[in-house]
Amino acid sequence: MRKKIKILRINRSEKEFTKSGKSWTAEVIGIQVEGQGGEKIWINGFGSKETKDWKEGDEVELYVEVNKKDGKTYYNFKPIPEEELWRDRIEERLKGIETKISEMFKKNEQGKTLNAMQSELGASPVDNPESEKLRDKILGVIKTADKSQYGEIRKKAKQRFDEGFLTRAHYDEVDKRLGSN
Repeated sequence: MRKKIKILRINRSEKEFTKSGKSWTAEVIGIQVEGQGGEKIWINGFGSKETKDWKEGDEVELYVEVNKKDGKTYYNFKPIPEEELWRDRIEERLKGIETKISEMFKKNEQGKTLNAMQSELGASPVDNPESEKLRDKILGVIKTADKSQYGEIRKKAKQRFDEGFLTRAHYDEVDKRLGSN
């Protein structure tokens, strides 16, 4: 089972193994942790790139296996591969992003604009060709319009901005051209 533990003590040693006539040496690690009932227990495993920097006081995640043999209980560990820890962190961050986007869309259903949502995310709306075309079209209308029509043009431009069809920069440009009328 996967557990997050705090290392109370750690012992490292080299041990020689033989299997099928072949010998090799491996680092064996014993870590003392607090058990479920508050008692101190030792969990043993092998050294690896994930365990090389472990020290007393560190909180680490690992897989713990409980083995019973001859009436005794033994605890073994396997470190969680670095790739799996990174994947978990990325998944956790993605869940946070999904939650934020979901909250934003809920707000949007309550009348919040796409551009306001982009601002909330800290992103500036990117100029896009469609927004440029719309801006140019509105500016063309302003040139031929009577000043009495400026209020209606401003209202339509604001609506397009709110709908996300017109970027903030393009809306501001239109609004400036319309002046205070």
